[in-house]
Amino acid sequence: MIRGTLLRYGFAVALGIVLLPAAPGKDPDITLKGHVVVGQHRKQLEAGKLYLIKVDGEGFQPVVRISPGNFILYKTSEGSFAGYVHPRETREYRVLLSTYPQDEAGDGLLDYTLTIKHVPLAQQPVLTEKARLTDTDPLNKAGSGLPQNCRVKAFELKLTAKKVYLIEMVRVSGKLDPMVALEGPDGNLAAMSSEGKPNVDSRLYFEPRRTGTYRVLATTYAPGTGEFTVRVLSEGAPGTEAASAVIAETGFNDGAGINSNATPDSPYPLEARGKQGGAGEPGWAGPWEPASPQAVFQKKVVFEGDGALYLTNTGVTRRLSEPQQGRFLVEQYVQIPKDGGVQSYISNPGGFRSDGAVWTVFKGKFLAFDGDGKGSGKFLETPFASEPGKWHKVTLTIDVPAQRWEFSVDDRKFEPPQPLRFRSTEDRLSSIRYQCENVPGAYIDAVRFLRVPAAPAKK
Repeated sequence: MIRGTLLRYGFAVALGIVLLPAAPGKDPDITLKGHVVVGQHRKQLEAGKLYLIKVDGEGFQPVVRISPGNFILYKTSEGSFAGYVHPRETREYRVLLSTYPQDEAGDGLLDYTLTIKHVPLAQQPVLTEKARLTDTDPLNKAGSGLPQNCRVKAFELKLTAKKVYLIEMVRVSGKLDPMVALEGPDGNLAAMSSEGKPNVDSRLYFEPRRTGTYRVLATTYAPGTGEFTVRVLSEGAPGTEAASAVIAETGFNDGAGINSNATPDSPYPLEARGKQGGAGEPGWAGPWEPASPQAVFQKKVVFEGDGALYLTNTGVTRRLSEPQQGRFLVEQYVQIPKDGGVQSYISNPGGFRSDGAVWTVFKGKFLAFDGDGKGSGKFLETPFASEPGKWHKVTLTIDVPAQRWEFSVDDRKFEPPQPLRFRSTEDRLSSIRYQCENVPGAYIDAVRFLRVPAAPAKK
């Protein structure tokens, strides 16, 4: 929380306005000198995090701006302002405060309180869907406020009053310029996107006034069809920030999706064989290694954003900047072509078979490795099949202190006869490796390391 003071002269000083009476019947020539005083605060904000900026003015109505950028949602009440910011890049931002010209609060100093608060987003999305707009989908309703002659797909979900939601539509393939909107419980348009990257993604932020069933409307600014993903994230409950903290993540993207930016071929050079990718992504010690012509960041088969990793007869490894010694999650999406396969290791680099969790896709089946803590063990067959052409969500819940891990596919947990054990005894884990030893290969996307709370004590 920051306390500050604005200097004012009369009711117009913060904006540098001086009112002078005109002589009767004559327009005066006026030359004025003066200075403008505004409240200005600088703060480093992180990309992808949601922030609430609140200003309470003592005896005046604050005018608040942020530079660069704009508030995505804001509301005012007597003497106060509250606005949300969701930065796309990590950098220093300026919060600027002034007064309304019509604020007749008198001469003197204006005191205020500024609060900048990180608002955690829930770890699990309210909605995640990958779909395709086709010529058989319905057109937007006439008079709805949405572009006419454009196809639309609707996704129903329940929203809770007074919670902030991020609703995002990202183009995967095809010729479409994404536009996302929200229909309220009454069937009328409640909100439509005004923030995003043209031709790539569309975002809207919404805070419902009442709890109810809403519909996310995925459409386009101009007629077009193609694949897209829709994701809805909600404001996390108080106290959930640690549970939803991202350790590191990557989407193998260039201009759309996780860690994308406006710089060409950054953080990933798409369709460029033999080049490294991922430099500068937060939470990682460096890029994927080694650079290989058989490890391609391609854009034809993707789960999210505009890129995904494709491996054939090679392997790649990446280290975290911070080794993990507690409990954490590893999420990833994999798509295995017919006769393809992949093996993955969460390891402590430097030792022989110094692995914690190990899993594989072999002959169309997901297998999980049950270790003996001494560098050996065996693969256990799970009931989960790998379907060619389908993205599967693979989740590892890893407990370093307990030397145990859990394996889930598409949010279904594998239930072995006894808990899965580490391959070798490790007090920390800090790298992920994907190994492919076949020609059909494997596609990998949306890899995330997430912190989770410590395991509850046993009674």
